[in-house]
Amino acid sequence: MLTDIAIRKSQPRESQYKLSDAQGLYLLVRPNGAKLWRLKYRFVGKEKRLSFGAYPEVSLLNARKAKEVTREELRKRARSGPHPSAETGRGSTNRQSVQDCGNGVDCSPWEAVDAAAPHGGSEHS
Repeated sequence: MLTDIAIRKSQPRESQYKLSDAQGLYLLVRPNGAKLWRLKYRFVGKEKRLSFGAYPEVSLLNARKAKEVTREELRKRARSGPHPSAETGRGSTNRQSVQDCGNGVDCSPWEAVDAAAPHGGSEHS
């Protein structure tokens, strides 16, 4: 599992790379030095990714909490309905699911996607 020390010691390289944590959570280290939290998961057989924000604004602990909230939300969605981006178009959010992870960081995966993605939806790559 990833540690805060390993994150702080990570240096940019010529091309971006991932530092894996667990259950799909990873830190994407970009050539410009940006460190971005991502969650890779499958929803109804399709691979998806979510963004939780940048390190150090979103700590390792808060990224892990956001991952757990996301996994629980996805379990509920898989049983009861479509992926949130399918509700009213790309980037749709469920504002009622907003939860606070502590330290003022929002754990809602759909809120995090809106705030972090320039197009307002989940990252597709």
